[in-house]
Amino acid sequence: MKNFFIISGSITILFLMYLAFWFYSATDTKNVHLSGYVFDKETNKPIQNAIIKVENQRYESDNGTSNYSEYFGKDNYDLKSDENGFYEIKIPKSAFIVIEVKKNGYKIESDSDFSFKYMRFKTFLEKN
Repeated sequence: MKNFFIISGSITILFLMYLAFWFYSATDTKNVHLSGYVFDKETNKPIQNAIIKVENQRYESDNGTSNYSEYFGKDNYDLKSDENGFYEIKIPKSAFIVIEVKKNGYKIESDSDFSFKYMRFKTFLEKN
């Protein structure tokens, strides 16, 4: 009988830990600081005025509805890299980010990741 309580208690604790982990991982990250650099793949020099398109997916919709199993909200941002190839933006809420980097004379590159508080991308563009 004692083993039954130990096993059932352990299963209950593991289940509650699973629920807590699932809920934590299926919520929007607040105040995401996204930044990155764009470089020429051949020379490793920074690329100025590259266009960075950011697609931000959120669990929470524009009207506040959340599902936690699919993305209800979507934001799009357009950024440009500075003379050092650097760009940055602060995003209020995010679950998943896709970036697309382009510049005339170069092939388009894209990258994506699940959101976390501080995100940094390093993109190397290859000439056409």
